[in-house]
Amino acid sequence: MKDFQLGLEDGDIDALFRSFDVNGDGTLDLNEFMGMLLGDLNERRLSIVEKAWSRMDKYKQNSITMDVLKDTFQAERHPDVSNGKKSPDEALTDFIEIYEVHHNCFNNYERTQKISKAEFMQYWRTMNPHYEEDAAFVSAVKNCWGVVEEKVDNSDR
Repeated sequence: MKDFQLGLEDGDIDALFRSFDVNGDGTLDLNEFMGMLLGDLNERRLSIVEKAWSRMDKYKQNSITMDVLKDTFQAERHPDVSNGKKSPDEALTDFIEIYEVHHNCFNNYERTQKISKAEFMQYWRTMNPHYEEDAAFVSAVKNCWGVVEEKVDNSDR
């Protein structure tokens, strides 16, 4: 922070650091930092991502393999494929390349083929700011993971 000349006093920097150090271990890793910057998904977005995870984690093990992720991703329904910008193979390749960067960062660059629910949720928290409207976010998840959003009945209100 001093290198960027933000004009913060040492006490302010310490307080900011402590607020980002969610687990209180005295260190700040990328996941803690990004989690604080990105915030949480709203209820509608969280619900659809949970449904996508449930579709992949059929045996409720709280982890899947990279192969399951690839096999479940419905590239042919990706918005860029639907509008002719990409082929399904290009959409899948692009997704896997982006996800693998996320996967490596989330796992501190340790080689692992397992994807946890927390990692998958963090990926969608990272994608969250790219979608201004809930409908666009929900549509992206629904299309790519083949999930259905349950309709909320507000007729009694």
